Amino acid sequence: EFDESANVVYITGDSGGGKSSLLKELKKYYKVEDFDFDTNSDTAIIDLVGDSFSEALNILSKVGLGEARLFIKPYKYLSDGQKYRFQLGMMLYKKQKVLCIDEFTSFLDRTNASVVAYNMQKVCRRNGIKLIVATAHSDLEEFLNPDMIIDFGSDEDEVVTRHREVDANYYPFRKDLKMEDGKK
Repeated sequence: EFDESANVVYITGDSGGGKSSLLKELKKYYKVEDFDFDTNSDTAIIDLVGDSFSEALNILSKVGLGEARLFIKPYKYLSDGQKYRFQLGMMLYKKQKVLCIDEFTSFLDRTNASVVAYNMQKVCRRNGIKLIVATAHSDLEEFLNPDMIIDFGSDEDEVVTRHREVDANYYPFRKDLKMEDGKK
C-alpha cells in the first residue's frame, strides 16, 4: 500500500519487475508534467536554469555540476551522466512539487550516484518536494534515507513495502571520514 505522506520513496528491484509501470501510474496520479528544452542549443547550461546567476550556481552545484568549466558547456556536449544530473537540476528549477524519476542514477558511477542521491533527498526534504525514484540499483537506500521502500523482488508476485523512520541528521559519508592529528 502506497503511503502518500512519505517524502522520499525508493522503488527498487530487478529489471522487468514493474518499477517503471508503478512510477508511470504515480506520475499520472500526482499529475507530474515533463519539461522540455532545446537539447541541441548552443546555450550554456548555466543560462538554462535559475532566474539569476546565483540560483543557477546553487542548482547546478546541488546536482553535482558545480565545476566552472561545465557552466559554459551547452547541454549537447555534456556526458550522459552530466546530462542526467542537469535534468535533475531542471526539475528543481521548475519547482515541481513531486519528482518521479525512472532509472534514478543508473547512468552514473556508484560514487556519483550516492552523492546525487544524498543531495537530492536533502534538497527535496528542505523544499517540501516529494521524491519518488525507481532504479534496479539496490545500493542507494542509505543515501536516499527513504521514508518508504517498495521492493520488487526476484519473484514477480512478491512486492515488499517497508516504511522506515527517517534520521534527519544521518550523514552516510561519515564512515569514510578519517580524523588524524596534524603533522608539524
